[in-house]
Amino acid sequence: MGLESGTYIDSLVATNPVGSDNRNQGDDHLRLIKNTVKASFPDVDEAVVTIHNGSSAPTNKQTGTVWRDTSASLWKFWNGSGWITLPFAFNTSNSVDINAGTIDGVTAGTNSAVTELQVDNINVNGNAIISSDTDGDITITP
Repeated sequence: MGLESGTYIDSLVATNPVGSDNRNQGDDHLRLIKNTVKASFPDVDEAVVTIHNGSSAPTNKQTGTVWRDTSASLWKFWNGSGWITLPFAFNTSNSVDINAGTIDGVTAGTNSAVTELQVDNINVNGNAIISSDTDGDITITP
């Protein structure tokens, strides 16, 4: 009989069962496969969520599916009813883009780490505060 023993998926022998095994020994093979799969994925208690990599959204999605949208260089998360674009891109190292809501209590690094800060149409660069607004006005209110 070609029944191997093992604990994890990598212990399974792809050529087993051999053709000369008795039919009833197939049950032993099935039990071994089930046990190795369960041991390899011990915390799986619902459908497994995958990361889809491609230019179009996956068709078979479930709540928690993550999609790496290669056409827009974005990460997206399926919340059960729609895709939520996550606030970072994978085409720029150490970049986070916040495009909605507010950020409270942010520290933008140290003097040596932050070289430029862009907020809406105001750019803080070194010792300069520059407005890209059409009227160019900057009001600083205490």
